[in-house]
Amino acid sequence: MTEYFDLYTADRRRLGRKIQRGAPIPHGEYHIVVQIMTVNSRGEILLTQRVPQKTSGGRRAPKAQRRPVGMQRRLRDKR
Repeated sequence: MTEYFDLYTADRRRLGRKIQRGAPIPHGEYHIVVQIMTVNSRGEILLTQRVPQKTSGGRRAPKAQRRPVGMQRRLRDKR
């Protein structure tokens, strides 16, 4: 399944155009990215290790979720 992003201006106004994931984003146009970091009561950030087959495989990084619905679900599940 092909994934598309909405394009925005620098002040976050939707342009009404989409771009396919992986395609170069035109100069002066943007797509919005959100990252949530899970922090425990000791102030430690939960990290995950990417599987070797993925881009940047083996790297450790904060747990990521690209879709807003997925982020909301993860936050609910952590409570």
